[in-house]
Amino acid sequence: LFVFISINSSKQSLSVSIEEQAQQITQSYQTVLEQSKADMSLLATVIANDPNVKSLIRERVNNSQQKENGTEIFNDLLRQKLTNQLKPAWQMIQEQYYIKTLQIFLAPDAKAFLRLDLPSVYGDSVDGVRETVTNAITNADVQAGYEVGRTLAALRAVAPVFGDYNET
Repeated sequence: LFVFISINSSKQSLSVSIEEQAQQITQSYQTVLEQSKADMSLLATVIANDPNVKSLIRERVNNSQQKENGTEIFNDLLRQKLTNQLKPAWQMIQEQYYIKTLQIFLAPDAKAFLRLDLPSVYGDSVDGVRETVTNAITNADVQAGYEVGRTLAALRAVAPVFGDYNET
């Protein structure tokens, strides 16, 4: 009888210990996830508030409102200017923070304007596919979270770009 009680008591202690460790791991994971979301949101906000980035996006918004001839050539030129503006930061972000994508989407339909990781892919909408992008446009606020995109699941942060034109 003594052996049975001892074994049963050991199993209960082990079970409690495993539960406590699982709770600690879960809490640590949540803390790291929240800190990562905050860090990525900060990075996205810094890029979105860069005066040169804002100016180039303002050019795109103003041009689309005028509907001039040669819009695609104009957009290609702006994509190149944005690439040149963001390239140094993009290279550092990739090397130091292991971030895989840096993309610019345009409101209101969440169309991709520039993907620094895939510059030849643009014009498609991620509305309804990327909740962070859709919510950032809808709420005009920074959004971050873990979500599944078309090709992979990832932690993402999206910051709206505001300018004198009062649009995101």
